[in-house]
Amino acid sequence: MRRVANIYKDKKRGTWFFSATIGHDKFGKRIQVTRRGFKTQGEAKKVLEELKQNFSDSQGIYLQGITFYDFYQKYFFPWYKLGTVEKTYVKTNHTLQRALDFFGKMQLEKIRPIHIQEFQQFLVQIRIVNKGIEQPLSQNYIKQIFNKLRVVFKRAIALEIIEENPVDTIGKIKSRRPQIEFWTVDEFKKVYNSVYSADFYEEFYKRLMRFIFVTGVRSEELLALQWNDFDLSKGTCSINKSIYIRTRQDYEFAETKNTSSIRTISLDKQTVIDLKTWKNEQQTIGENIELVFSYDGLPPSPRTILRRIKQLAEFAGVKPIHLHGLRHSHVAFLIEHNKNIYAISKRLGHASIKTTLDKYGHLYPETNQALADEFTRFDI
Repeated sequence: MRRVANIYKDKKRGTWFFSATIGHDKFGKRIQVTRRGFKTQGEAKKVLEELKQNFSDSQGIYLQGITFYDFYQKYFFPWYKLGTVEKTYVKTNHTLQRALDFFGKMQLEKIRPIHIQEFQQFLVQIRIVNKGIEQPLSQNYIKQIFNKLRVVFKRAIALEIIEENPVDTIGKIKSRRPQIEFWTVDEFKKVYNSVYSADFYEEFYKRLMRFIFVTGVRSEELLALQWNDFDLSKGTCSINKSIYIRTRQDYEFAETKNTSSIRTISLDKQTVIDLKTWKNEQQTIGENIELVFSYDGLPPSPRTILRRIKQLAEFAGVKPIHLHGLRHSHVAFLIEHNKNIYAISKRLGHASIKTTLDKYGHLYPETNQALADEFTRFDI
């Protein structure tokens, strides 16, 4: 039998295979392809010629034919990790797992809008069990998945693997504004003044809870605070980092959510007094504890904080809220007392007033009428 270049006989298996260079990538590196298991030499030759032709037709586009899974694992996720903090990329990876399962084996450039629509229909049919109750994925969560998926394809466009983003053609996915529970001042006081166990830890978590309520800091900013971030003589607190907690013993400091999150917050007099009292008390527990909200040199578990807040709330007869609900409560208080939206935005560490209004605009129920009343006031 006449020998064909790059095609070989696998004597052990009795089948044919090829190993050949079909071209070079944009960096000049050879693209070597190997395929095995062909019954005849002619079959192997035909597939090899098709591969070479496909590469030629694509004008040598790098990564032509790569699967969605391989692109994500080898090119997208390593790149994405470089520009985000661990908490963000871990969450993104978790969010996109269903997309990896659905599109994983498909060639990236062959994913069309119809496939995106099929994926959307697939997500709508999923049922999960939450607290013993079977329920569908929320529209907000489905929208999150598509927002992250859009970023994956956007990266593929930047790398010149595809020309259009198939997610863009599917249109907007309806979602509901998430209703974040929050406390009024009276509700907060009721919880804060309640006595559940009257122990050291209860007082610790109350102090932590109050700090979020009066400053509006994010939980990852709060738990990253160190004593050198405070100037208690001036009554200020510098927010300049966050913390990512895997376990109490395994944590690391990270950058803030964005550059606008780096800010200095003014503190009220009672908070300054409370911090000074706590600093003295903390020094009796252990020397050189750098973390402000720590009773043993380690950050407290966010789950434990949430559980403690829930216990206090239920004991006080007030609806439980999440840690972010305390930040929301802070904003609600400022809005209720007609504080300037620009000042609120800066205090929260938002990139713009638009971000603040998008998140908390629904707390301004009288704004629309107030604007109309301005014309009445000037008798126009």
